[in-house]
Amino acid sequence: MKCVLFLYSESDSAKAEQLKDYLQGKLRKVADLRNITDILAEEQDFKKELSRSSCVVLTGSRHASSLIQNKRQEIEDDLITFDVKVIHGEFTGNKELVDRLVIVFFTERTKNDWIPTGLDERRIFNLQGEEIQRGNPSLDHLEDCIKGILTGKTRVSSLVSQHNKPKNPWVHQRQNKGLSWNRAMDEVHVERLIQQYKDSGELDGEDPALLMLKQWPASKQFKDNPEKLPGLEQQINRHLEILLESELNSDKRYGKFRDTVDKTKKTLMHYAAEHGFLHVTKTLARKLPLLLSMTTEDVQKPVKKRAMLPVELAIASENDDVAAFLVRVMWHGRVQSLFSWTPGKMTNPKPSLLSFKGITENPKLKKTVVAVLDQMINPHWPYLPQRQENYETEEEREAIEGVWKTITDDPLNYHFYFHILDGDKDGQPPKIMTLDGYWQIDNKYFNWRDSSCLHTIAKSNNKEALQHPVVRMLIKTKWKRYGHLFLSLQAALYVIFLLCLSYSLLHASTKLDPTHYSGALDLLRGFCEIVTLLMVVFYTCEEIYQIRIEGRSYFTQWMTLFDWLGQLFILCIIPLRYMDLKAQWMVTSLAFLFNFMRIFKFSCLSRTTGLYTQTLAKIILHDVTRSMAVFVVIFFSFCGALTLSLCYSGSSENQELRGFGDVLLSGFQALSDQYPMVEDYSTFNWLSVLLMMAYMGTVTVILLNILIAQMSTTYTQAKQVARLEYDVDRILQLTRMERFPFLNLRVKYYKEGDWISEMNLAKELLEFSEDRNPWESVEEKLCAIRCHTSSWKKPLLGGALRDISKNDWEGFVTTGNGKDEKDGETDEACAILKRVSVYIKLRH
Repeated sequence: MKCVLFLYSESDSAKAEQLKDYLQGKLRKVADLRNITDILAEEQDFKKELSRSSCVVLTGSRHASSLIQNKRQEIEDDLITFDVKVIHGEFTGNKELVDRLVIVFFTERTKNDWIPTGLDERRIFNLQGEEIQRGNPSLDHLEDCIKGILTGKTRVSSLVSQHNKPKNPWVHQRQNKGLSWNRAMDEVHVERLIQQYKDSGELDGEDPALLMLKQWPASKQFKDNPEKLPGLEQQINRHLEILLESELNSDKRYGKFRDTVDKTKKTLMHYAAEHGFLHVTKTLARKLPLLLSMTTEDVQKPVKKRAMLPVELAIASENDDVAAFLVRVMWHGRVQSLFSWTPGKMTNPKPSLLSFKGITENPKLKKTVVAVLDQMINPHWPYLPQRQENYETEEEREAIEGVWKTITDDPLNYHFYFHILDGDKDGQPPKIMTLDGYWQIDNKYFNWRDSSCLHTIAKSNNKEALQHPVVRMLIKTKWKRYGHLFLSLQAALYVIFLLCLSYSLLHASTKLDPTHYSGALDLLRGFCEIVTLLMVVFYTCEEIYQIRIEGRSYFTQWMTLFDWLGQLFILCIIPLRYMDLKAQWMVTSLAFLFNFMRIFKFSCLSRTTGLYTQTLAKIILHDVTRSMAVFVVIFFSFCGALTLSLCYSGSSENQELRGFGDVLLSGFQALSDQYPMVEDYSTFNWLSVLLMMAYMGTVTVILLNILIAQMSTTYTQAKQVARLEYDVDRILQLTRMERFPFLNLRVKYYKEGDWISEMNLAKELLEFSEDRNPWESVEEKLCAIRCHTSSWKKPLLGGALRDISKNDWEGFVTTGNGKDEKDGETDEACAILKRVSVYIKLRH
């Protein structure tokens, strides 16, 4: 196998080793990558190995160049780890070896860096600031270059055809200005694309930006290899940033540019959203924010298509990251309108453009769901004077601007919107406002049979959405207004059912003939039996109705098994009793057990019992079932072996254990009752004694202790997720009540939104935090909640898009807002005054 030799100084060893490991994974089938340490370990001659290597990768830096030019060696433990004398001597005047050399710079390249004479500039790579990871186009170029040297072919990877590659003179000119090789290559490439566009007569179909976003991803190279798309996106993003700063965009033409060849007239943002190019989308949102609000055009033939925003196209293409970003940079009112119906004049209402219920049901759009929930929160600073463009007096300006400069970073309260979560699949709310805007009336177009988005979130297993403040506060609001009350009434009714069931069954067990009624107690038993049967019929009808509404999802709940078994066993008692069969008491026993187990469905009445029940259920489901499976295998294998070994002693000597059934019973009693398997072990042969000892030791010592350790671990893990499961349980109980006929709870107790103070928000979100100090002060709780909400709160206010002109900004804030993510900046870095400026323009 061919060899690739890596040479680097001690100061470059960390990055060089990382690059070596990356390339070894890529080139493992064609070459073996070695360094000086490998050569020294095998006690080989470095000069000979250098001349034998098929390719040499040298890490260039100021320190390495200084060592080579001054012929100073690096020595560690009396071993030469960077033999610059050999390197300088072998590469000087040796054209054959120079043709096998590749130089990689991890720092900025300077004019004084050592480059051997005759080295092709295309074999010098600048990886300054580059991440060594899959999808990096610079690493793809480097890999292709090394493969070309190993195969004897010149390979320099590019995203365009060979005649479009930039030539060295133009690249050298830019390098002399201090640009890196990659940046210089990108600029020359973009200039070539612009020149080709001008030579073609400046046709819109030949526009460089459209060429990159439409034709490159659709090429066969990337259709057949979708794993290369991340690298293509980075390449396009670099080219696009240069293009947007070029003369071609001097009049902001790309802010209004459309693909005239396409029937829907897509913009650049539409193509970026459709392909899932997140970095390109961020660049366009920062440079050209007006693209966020531009839609495609309606198409009637051959297939009818409505006009769509970029965010709608991203959601339709299931590009979760792009869709979530676009949702967050839009104005919250605009986002809510996408998921809400259009009532018009109430004569022909139109459904929402996007179905939030459909998004929550899609497991590929979990981040988008959370982003939409973020936009259902509107921070509020009360008692603020309105800013003006021109003030009448200097005193007025100083007073108003002085107030705005004293605003704290955190709002005093928040307005939470619930209408989308409570709406049906078409975004229609249960109630609407009257024309005067003071009263709410029932919405006759609302379909109460549709499950709410809140119910869909509970079923979606989207933990981040379940923990979102909007979902949590809506659950709390519903629970306080009617959920807890109605569930308490149901629990009380079920307790009455259990009392009637208990008396009727237990009193009947004392009678020789349960079908004979005489005396007051029997009459009371008959009354309890009638009440029990009526409630069984009622509960059966309720379960059938739930199956009709929920469909297949009904059978995913384990408690429904207890519901049906408990009711069926009660109904089976009647024919068995009048047939005077003894089997009635077995059925009665099971009916009593399963109906009492059903009471756990009301455990969420209290937070304490709810969390405990969820934790207990997880322990039983995960640990007890697995341990029981292992125990059954061991139990049957040892009991079977013991039964066969006892045959050696003769049946007359072992009267207590006459068969497999007796051994099974004795083995179980030995564990549960600490009862010896037999009274006299003298009749046991040596093999039977060993088997019994091995059985007892395996079960009581090993399995039991493993089960205890597993239960301890599971309890800790289950305790962390019990709150989520408790919330899910409450949501399912609430939605089950809301869809119950005649009550109409979802409409009756509908609430469009609510004002939530920071303190109330802190109490709710920190309620289940077990690591909170019970004696912490109010200020400590507020600090905790501010840290907790920093991830979703500040994007709501929008960030300052620094590269937007005043006219563009004024037009942009009418449709949406954005956040600056240039150079990796976070929302916390945005100045409060800029966020307040955005907030005021959006409100006034």
